[in-house]
Amino acid sequence: MLKSKLVALLYAAWDDADRVYAGLSDADALKRHEGGSTFAWTLAHITRGIDGWCNVTLQGGKPNEAMEAERLRNMPVGDAHDFAAIKRGAGEVRSKAKAYLDNVTDADLERVIIPAQGQRQEAKLRYFVYRAIAHTYFHIGEVAAKRDRLGHKVGDYPGPLTDAM
Repeated sequence: MLKSKLVALLYAAWDDADRVYAGLSDADALKRHEGGSTFAWTLAHITRGIDGWCNVTLQGGKPNEAMEAERLRNMPVGDAHDFAAIKRGAGEVRSKAKAYLDNVTDADLERVIIPAQGQRQEAKLRYFVYRAIAHTYFHIGEVAAKRDRLGHKVGDYPGPLTDAM
């Protein structure tokens, strides 16, 4: 059992992200639909944030190789090159993040401070978890709407959120 309902909500967002991406072909994932970013780029985009604040800053690890490879490619923002690697990388990032977040309490969310970096100000861990949830659901909505218009019928979001209640 998780020690924080907020962390449970983050995990529910990840489950919903997996659901909105389920059955997506590599060809569709790497193509720009209706302008905007590719589905693959969007998954890498929401995953890199988690990797940065949780796995790199809080746990002292190195950035995920798949996420960094996509970020460092000489390409326009919004394009991606390897959907399979991005999906694998997203699983790796989440697994490492869960190793830390599974034991986080509500008190820890208030106590742990993530230092300022670049233009990002110092903030409590609670802020980063809330932001990751909102950011993930924003992009789930984007992906679901585009996939529905493509005829993919990916369901309704959010899911039941049972563990977060």
